[in-house]
Amino acid sequence: MSLITPAPAGERLTADQVARLCLALHDQDNLVTAWHHTRGRRQHHELWLDVTRRAPEQHAGAPAALAAWSAWCRGQDALAQAALDRARAVTPDDGFTRIVGHLVDAHLPPHRLRWPLTPHLDAPSSGSHS
Repeated sequence: MSLITPAPAGERLTADQVARLCLALHDQDNLVTAWHHTRGRRQHHELWLDVTRRAPEQHAGAPAALAAWSAWCRGQDALAQAALDRARAVTPDDGFTRIVGHLVDAHLPPHRLRWPLTPHLDAPSSGSHS
């Protein structure tokens, strides 16, 4: 299974696949790869929402941040905020969670984002979030 390959149409990832994906996302390179390939496509959006729902709490931060990113890319602000709230609850100091949080909190339209970003996910926080 590729890091962000959704399950075949109409199928969910197995519990084992969800577990492996959650563990893989603890590696920053894997997280950045997933982020760069997730731009609001329906299949990826559904993947991250499903993984966020099924992830053990201690591993839900990255999938929740990716679900927030995907929802934000799709213009689904309320869903992006809900997923971001979960990511912040699990990984409040995570760089990716902070980046997505700044975008969601600023209500910046996705089309205004210059891409590709060059993230520094391990940079210290420059301020607090809501």
